[in-house]
Amino acid sequence: MELVSAASVPANLGHSYIYSTLSENDSIRLLLLQPALSSSTQIRCSLIHTTLSACAYDIVDHYIALSYAWGSTTKPNTIWIDDLSVNVTANLYSALQDIRDKERVIRLWIDAVCIDQENDDEKAVQISMMPDIYRLARVTVIYLGPFDDGAEEMLSAPASGQNHNMVQIAMLFLGKEWFRRVWVFQELVFSREPWIQYGRFRWTWEYIYGFLQSQKPYILSDMLLLSHSDDKPWNPAPDPEICATAYRSITEISV
Repeated sequence: MELVSAASVPANLGHSYIYSTLSENDSIRLLLLQPALSSSTQIRCSLIHTTLSACAYDIVDHYIALSYAWGSTTKPNTIWIDDLSVNVTANLYSALQDIRDKERVIRLWIDAVCIDQENDDEKAVQISMMPDIYRLARVTVIYLGPFDDGAEEMLSAPASGQNHNMVQIAMLFLGKEWFRRVWVFQELVFSREPWIQYGRFRWTWEYIYGFLQSQKPYILSDMLLLSHSDDKPWNPAPDPEICATAYRSITEISV
């Protein structure tokens, strides 16, 4: 299966970091995300060079591949790589905040940062390697975005059986930009162990897939009813047609 890639990260994000050349045929960069006790702490990282062949035989230091929708390039946020500033989209910045650990360094592969976006030759090579990059990653984190208002409370509340809250949660997930992007589905298929992350909450793909399947009798009909109802204590109200299309797409994926 050939990976269909998104367009490159727009150059107007800008940065002061200068990438060194990747020397091997299967070279990649990994981002080392430094720990922080507070989410408000500046995001500090470093970049290292390695190879896919080295990663394949490394049983100690695994890496995580990130699958996400870049989001808007307006109002970028700054992270620091080897004490040099790099601008990233707000959604990627949120992903790094939410994935960052309080004590441990986390090794990540992220297309927008680990590929020199101003080097077209390198981009072409790295894009061709992306199926193997996702296959070799110990885990792929599918990041849906930071919490929407009220979402954390809803996800923390106990639920049983079929109720409006569960359908609204399904709507919330399916309405996220990630589910509307063709190439990220391919990242999911290539991944050996995909996880869904929304805010700081994280679930296995199998759990989310099972949850959506459990809502099968309701998910397409109740989403339409809820989106047109005046009785909505909390509802992000994504387009029901988008939700329905996303649902049909993911139910055809086998991981």
